[in-house]
Amino acid sequence: MKKIFIYPALATICIASLFSCQSDADFLKEQPKSQFSIDNAYQSADQVISTMVSGYAVVKTLNFATFNAQQTDESATFSAFGGQNSTIHNWNSSQGKSRWDNLYKIIAYSNQALYASELESITWSSSEQKTQIQAEARALRGYAYLRLAEYFGGVPLQKEYSETLRFDYQRASRAETYQFAIDDLEYAFDNLPENQNIGRITKGAAALMASEAYLGLGVDQNNTSYYTSAATWAQKCIDRHPLMKERFGVRANPSDKGSNLGVPNYNPDGTPYSDLFYKQNPRLANNTEAVWVMLGAENFAEYSANSSALNVTNPSLGTGFAPALRDCKLASAEGIAPWPEGGASAFYQGPNGACAVPAIAANFVPFGGVISWFSAVQVFDEEHNKGDWDDRDKEGVAIRRYYPVTNPQHPDYGVEVYWGTDPGMKGWEHIDKTNPTTAMEYFPIFDKLVPVDAWGYDENYYYSASVWGTTIFRDYYMYRSAEAYLLLAEAKFRAGDVEAAATAINAVRNRANATPFTASDMSLQSILDERCRELMCEEDRWATFLRQEPSVWKDRIYSYGVWIYDPTLSSLNKNAESVSLYPVGQQFAYGNPGSQIKWDLWPIPKDYVDLNTDNPEGMAQNPGWE
Repeated sequence: MKKIFIYPALATICIASLFSCQSDADFLKEQPKSQFSIDNAYQSADQVISTMVSGYAVVKTLNFATFNAQQTDESATFSAFGGQNSTIHNWNSSQGKSRWDNLYKIIAYSNQALYASELESITWSSSEQKTQIQAEARALRGYAYLRLAEYFGGVPLQKEYSETLRFDYQRASRAETYQFAIDDLEYAFDNLPENQNIGRITKGAAALMASEAYLGLGVDQNNTSYYTSAATWAQKCIDRHPLMKERFGVRANPSDKGSNLGVPNYNPDGTPYSDLFYKQNPRLANNTEAVWVMLGAENFAEYSANSSALNVTNPSLGTGFAPALRDCKLASAEGIAPWPEGGASAFYQGPNGACAVPAIAANFVPFGGVISWFSAVQVFDEEHNKGDWDDRDKEGVAIRRYYPVTNPQHPDYGVEVYWGTDPGMKGWEHIDKTNPTTAMEYFPIFDKLVPVDAWGYDENYYYSASVWGTTIFRDYYMYRSAEAYLLLAEAKFRAGDVEAAATAINAVRNRANATPFTASDMSLQSILDERCRELMCEEDRWATFLRQEPSVWKDRIYSYGVWIYDPTLSSLNKNAESVSLYPVGQQFAYGNPGSQIKWDLWPIPKDYVDLNTDNPEGMAQNPGWE
C-alpha cells in the first residue's frame, strides 16, 4: 500500500529537481510542513479549548438518551449489557466495554488538553483563562475516574498525555482510583468559576462529584473520616445551588394566555418539581437547582438538521427516543370481547396512525428499558414513602398512568385503564398479553422523560396526523442539587448522625410535599428509595449501586428487579403466568440459588485483559468474571 503513495512522491521529486535551482542535498533537507505532532499542531488557545470540548461531547454521548438504570430496581433492561432481552444471567466479561472505552476517551481528551495548554506556542488571554481551562479538563478527567472506580474498581491510571502504544498497564487499587478523581475534582473546584456558560462544569458540579467520590472511598476503606469529607463537599454544592421551591419558567405564569397544540401555556396543576423538566427550563438563569446541564437543541428543526437519530419518514420504525403511540388491546373481561367486529382496538389508531389522545401509550425504549413496577408504583406506596401524597407522583403532571379507551366503537369507550392493580380500576390484569411485545409497550410515562400532555411536543414535527413528537432535543440534567442533598443524607447516615441525615433528606421531601422522615425511618435502603423517587431516569443508578456495599444493591435487585419476557418461553406458552412478562417476570430472575449474582463489580473488558501482554502479572480480572 505504501508504494502507491511513494512512487508518485519520488516522481514529483525528480521533476522538481530538473527545474529547480536548488541542489539535491538542499532539497532533501527541507522539513515537510504537513507533518504534525501535538507539539506543533496547536497554535491557539481555541484549539486547546476545542479538545476539551471533545471530552464534553463524549460525556453527552454516555448520558444523553441513556437510562443508566437498566436491570436494577428501576428498569427492566440494560442496553449496554446485551440489549432488551438481556438479563444479568448472560452477562459476560466483554460486557460494559463501550462504557470503559468512552470514559477513557474523556481521559484522553483531558490529558491532551492539559498537555497542549502548556505549549509555548499557545497564547492565553490571561493566566486565569489558562488555569480555568486546565481546571475544566481535570474536572472531566475526575468525572471519568470516578465512574471507572464505581463501575470497575481499581483501573489503570493514565495521568498524562502519551502517544506510546502500551501493553503493560497495571491496575491501581480502587482507593487510589477514587483518590485520583478526588485530587482532580478538588483542584477543579479551587480554580473553576462559580458560574459560566450553561453546559460547562462549575464549582458546584466539581463539589458534588467530589462528595460522591469521598462516599465511594469511605465505603471501600470503611473509614468514617471520608464520610465527613463527603458531607463537606455536598454542602459546598448546596450552598451554591439551592433547591427550586417556587414555580418558574414556562407554564408557571398565570397571565400567559397562549397555548401549544391547544393546551394552555400556564399549568395550574404544575409544581416546582414539574417546572424543573419543562422544555428548556433547565437552562434558565434563575434555575438555581441546575448544577450541570447538558443542552439540547432549541427546537426539533435544529435537532433534526444535525442528527440522523430520527426516521422522519416513519417514526414508528424506531428512534425509540419518544413515546410511540401503540395499538394496545384490552383483554376479554366479564364477557365483553376485547374488540368488536372489524378489528378496532381499545386504543384507537386512525388511518394514518393517529391516536385520538396524545401519549396514550408509551414505548419506553427511549432510555433503554421499561420502567419497573417498583419505581413507578411501589416506591410511592405507604410502605416506602410514608404517606399518600408526593408531587413527584402527581398524575397528569409528573407521571401518567391513566389511559382512556379512545376507540368510539369499543364497549369501554371513555373508560380509563390504569397502569396498576387497583381492584376498582381496569388495570394491568386487563391488558391483553397474548402478544407480549405489544403488552410490554403499555407503561407509565414520566414528564421528566417525555411530556405527559401535548404541550411538550414540537408543533412543527408530526408524522401524518399523529400527535407524535420527540423530546430527545430537550435539555437534561447531569446533576441537580437535589442529588447533593441525598449525598449529604447518605454521608451523615454512614457517619452515624442519623438526625442530620433525616434533615438532609427532608429538604428534598418537603419540596415534594411528602411526609417528612424521622430518624427511625433512615436507612441505606430508604435513601436509595428517595434517590429513585427524586432522580429516577436522571442519576446513573449503576454508579450509585456499585459504590454501595454489594449486599445493599444486590438485595434491591433481588427484591425489585424486573426483566421483560423471555421469547423462548412465550413461544411455548402464551399464558401470562408462564411467561417472564412484567410484572410477574421478576420471579423468574432469581428464583433459585444458581441465579444469584456472583460478582461485585463490572468486569474489566476481556479485550484489554488479553491485550495487556507485556505485564508479567497481567491485568487482573474482577472476581466472578474469570
